[in-house]
Amino acid sequence: MRKLILLILILPCFSLKGQTDSISNNPAYQLLTGDIYKDPGVFHNGIYFRNAYLAGKVYFTSGDSIGGIYLRYNSKDDELLWLNRGFGQIKLEKPNVRAFVLQSGDTIFRFVRLNLAAHDSTEHFYQECLNGQVSLYAARGVTKYSSYYKMDMQFFKYRPQSRYILVINGEKYLLEKPTPKSLYERFPGKKAEIAGYIRENNLKISNEQAFISLIKQIETVLMK
Repeated sequence: MRKLILLILILPCFSLKGQTDSISNNPAYQLLTGDIYKDPGVFHNGIYFRNAYLAGKVYFTSGDSIGGIYLRYNSKDDELLWLNRGFGQIKLEKPNVRAFVLQSGDTIFRFVRLNLAAHDSTEHFYQECLNGQVSLYAARGVTKYSSYYKMDMQFFKYRPQSRYILVINGEKYLLEKPTPKSLYERFPGKKAEIAGYIRENNLKISNEQAFISLIKQIETVLMK
């Protein structure tokens, strides 16, 4: 697979529909480098955080940033893809990327490259769900749930599978699901106080957003 190096000098030779001159004139444009990515086709079912390319912005480790581009996150392989209208899909070089943002309507998803795994020295992209004295990150992975054969070839289907990492005073706590039960199992000494808060405020923790809101409200409890 050939390495694609994007140089501003060769850009006028191509028609980059949807990418303005102001974007290509940004010095950070030269950092949008990587291998040409070939979509795996029928193998790809469920491997993307969002199937469609979304408007986005990339923040580089150099301190530069560039917006007004289209991005997609491959949850299965933990890769950030950039849609270049002239060359196609580009798998950006992960060491160059510090963070990125995706926007779907009014909803903004922010991902940061961190090492949050307990027994893994590799850095991965995590969605930043909450950033404060208590931070919450989501590892947006996938799990294979079925396969089938067609013309003697095996194909796989995937569905999203997220895990959550709480960071409190530098300590990392893995939560398998965004539920109060996961908090009770991780913090048994604080179960009564957390459960009491949920009951007294008549909270219904039925989805991820409600769970994120709960974490924000009980920061002082978790920090004790």
